[in-house]
Amino acid sequence: MGDPVRGEYFADQSLPFVYSASQTRLPVYSRKDEIIESIIKNQVTIISAATGSGKSTQIPLYILEFNRKALILCSQTKRAAAKGLCRSVQALMNGVPVGYHFRGESDIEGKNIVYLTEGNF
Repeated sequence: MGDPVRGEYFADQSLPFVYSASQTRLPVYSRKDEIIESIIKNQVTIISAATGSGKSTQIPLYILEFNRKALILCSQTKRAAAKGLCRSVQALMNGVPVGYHFRGESDIEGKNIVYLTEGNF
């Protein structure tokens, strides 16, 4: 396996993700390749977009599509949002380990995507 930071990692194409029509209509979907390319080429990638554009639900899935072993941390301002996103993404991606972490409550063991509050980042 290569180094994903240097762009040497090639996605496992044996298990392609299938996106629903509603997912492909989200604004981030049209920039999916650009987002992944930026993540590969840069140590830090900041993504700013409107609420409801798919930043927190879709981009973690794009990263996993590229690298099935990635650990993705996604910060949220409130614990209800972190837990709700965890449930939503679990429903979208049956079988992808998704967890959450905030003060007093954690479910992160063996998870690929973890939603957490900003104070626990």
